[in-house]
Amino acid sequence: MLSAGWSDGHSFVPWDLALLTNAQTHKRLGPDPSLDRRTHAGKRSQEATCKASDLTRQMVRHARAQDLPIDYVVFDSWYAQPGLIAQILQSFPVVCMLKNHPHYLDRHGKRIYTLERLYAKIVGRKGSHPQGSIIGSIKVRMLGAGTLRVVFIRDRRDKSRWLALGSTDLGITPEHICRIYAKRWAIAPILGVKQIKQHLGLVGQFQGRAYPACLAFISIVFLRYIMLAYYQRQLQDGRTIPGLFYAGCQELQAISLLCCFQIILTEALIILSHSLNPDSFEAACSICGIIEQFTSNFHDNSLAFIT
Repeated sequence: MLSAGWSDGHSFVPWDLALLTNAQTHKRLGPDPSLDRRTHAGKRSQEATCKASDLTRQMVRHARAQDLPIDYVVFDSWYAQPGLIAQILQSFPVVCMLKNHPHYLDRHGKRIYTLERLYAKIVGRKGSHPQGSIIGSIKVRMLGAGTLRVVFIRDRRDKSRWLALGSTDLGITPEHICRIYAKRWAIAPILGVKQIKQHLGLVGQFQGRAYPACLAFISIVFLRYIMLAYYQRQLQDGRTIPGLFYAGCQELQAISLLCCFQIILTEALIILSHSLNPDSFEAACSICGIIEQFTSNFHDNSLAFIT
């Protein structure tokens, strides 16, 4: 099963899926379903024999056509192929785990590097942190994919190993790249797939060999998960309470405005204390007190209007 989902780091919502099978008929279990290619089930069965990389491109194109609020497409090293990265980049920026493959080459300056040789260059460079979590970063041109920022990080499971992250967005820092990919690892594969398997019966509660039946069952499971994710978001996220989040933002803005008034009044009194006689300074304090009372009333009235 190939699936794609949307996440903001807190909620995960699957929005596309595909069930794949082998393109060679003699390697499949059971006969091919006799389906009309014009129907949705027929199109899905024909889609099942496509390559996973082709379906990935198709899912990204669907997301672009539907105007989904996507900042980055994030995926594992299995999909980090130069051609696939270049095609996804036409729709959205990419942040991914890079694969140390001898055929995936990077150009830096006038020389061509593999990912392993590029790591050796980074470690030997001044300013790198070989023992830190982020070892270093470098901007390269991946042959067939375009310009990437490659970030080398230390593998937490084995301190002697390293991992490489790539980003087509050259304007973000290495720390930001790590945070984006960390959200993918924490939300999508762990929470989403684990909950769907354990609590919604994706594995073990359905027995069937008909492709349309399998596809219909998994679609229902995903719909149930989307409903539960939406319900959980409504209960736990304060931004979904009507008006409360925006009222809090406006209240904070009003508080900052009052602080500015207070600073101005305090500085004015300090200046006047050095330049006026006692009687005039007392009159100036009275005027400042009236101004402070006015701003306090303005703040109270604005909060009542927001409420």
